[in-house]
Amino acid sequence: MMPVSIVILLMSLLNVTAGYSWTLPVDKRNVENITELDIPADTTGIYMERSSITSLPAGALNFPWCWYLSMTNGELQDIHPDAFEGLENLDTLNLNNNKIKALHLGTFQDASKLVWLTELSLSNNDLTELLNGTFMGLIKLQWLYLSGNNISYLQSNAFGGLVCLDALDLANNLLTSLPAGIFYGLPKIRNIHLSSNQLLSISENLFNPEITELYLDLEDNNLTSLPNIFTGCSKLRELDLLAEVNLLAPDLFEGLGLTSLYLWSLNISHFPTETLKPLVNLIHFSLRSSSLSDIQSETFRGLSKLTGIDLDNNMLSSLPADLFQGLTNLYEIYLGRNRLESLPEDLFRGLSNLNEIYLEDNLLESLPEDSFQNLPSLEFVDLSENRLTRIPANIFFNSTKIEEILLWSNNISSVKDMGLPESWVYLDLYDNPLNCTAEMCWVLHQSLSYGLSTDGNCSFPETLSGQQLDDLWLSDLGCEGM
Repeated sequence: MMPVSIVILLMSLLNVTAGYSWTLPVDKRNVENITELDIPADTTGIYMERSSITSLPAGALNFPWCWYLSMTNGELQDIHPDAFEGLENLDTLNLNNNKIKALHLGTFQDASKLVWLTELSLSNNDLTELLNGTFMGLIKLQWLYLSGNNISYLQSNAFGGLVCLDALDLANNLLTSLPAGIFYGLPKIRNIHLSSNQLLSISENLFNPEITELYLDLEDNNLTSLPNIFTGCSKLRELDLLAEVNLLAPDLFEGLGLTSLYLWSLNISHFPTETLKPLVNLIHFSLRSSSLSDIQSETFRGLSKLTGIDLDNNMLSSLPADLFQGLTNLYEIYLGRNRLESLPEDLFRGLSNLNEIYLEDNLLESLPEDSFQNLPSLEFVDLSENRLTRIPANIFFNSTKIEEILLWSNNISSVKDMGLPESWVYLDLYDNPLNCTAEMCWVLHQSLSYGLSTDGNCSFPETLSGQQLDDLWLSDLGCEGM
């Protein structure tokens, strides 16, 4: 047996013909026995949609050149343990949307068959349980899809032997618990989908200590808390965790060497200040869409390596003035889609490497005079979809690298000189009730002198209503003396 790529190369060199894919003819969909179908022995791909075949008997699939087999949206219920003999070069097996009720031990256990299989899809069948060693022989398998079944029971070694598995999809099943060590035999796992089950609890010590990155989706379950499920995973560097829980174990991240942590959909209003303390090497942190309404000054203390903080789409109405104090490596801050009514003075003071600030879709009515001053690396600020009525003069003073400012969909009637650098800058004032008077002469002057690009229409005075700022002349605003 050899890799599929080598098989295909040999077929080409040997000028093997008829090695093409075979598709089930519509007039053969009622055939119930696969042996009655005239499938060429040297086909490289088999596609059977809406087949009436209910079982696969032993030796029914003797296609040594075949690398892709798809039997979907059919009536398949039973697979003999030796059904896949003769498919020794199969790479992909797709059995989605059938009526398979069980996987007999031996179907995937024999290392002499399906040894090159990398993808197995069994989603939307009628499976109810997975026993120890069910997939033991699939030593090259990388993707296993089991979503949309009725699985309510997993034995602790159900996924044993899957040493190359990268992604496991168990979403939309009936699981109420996960046995300890269920994923321990998966040293290369990176993606686990468990959303839309009925999980009430999760055991500790779930994962192999060799994992280095993990996307774990636990959304839409009945969990209220998360215990220390990552015990021993000291090599874990990147974690994406989706879980609708309102309590995290105090030691959840203890002993982890995380550099990236992305938390989604937590049902927490207050983020415990001690949660992140062990993560001294953290570079990227995200807590999105999590009902967060309160965050304390100490939350990020000691995390001096942070370059990105994402608190987008929460319920924050205010922020501590010293929330980012000492985080001199911060490059980007996401605070959009919250309920912020104001910003404290000095919120961004001292963040010399800060490049991007996102504050869109909040309730901001005003800004501190020096909000974005003296930020030498700042290039982008998004303040769109707020309630701002004015922008303080010189708000960008000494922030010499600013390139893009989004202020669309506010209530701004006039803009005083912002203290922009003498270089190209894009200023978006679209969907604001702009009163185009002499107070805005600096906009046209900066546009003519340094290439300031603006987007926005005048609402007032009536003589200029509807005209774009970029189309105006200095004389239109009475700026001839500038």
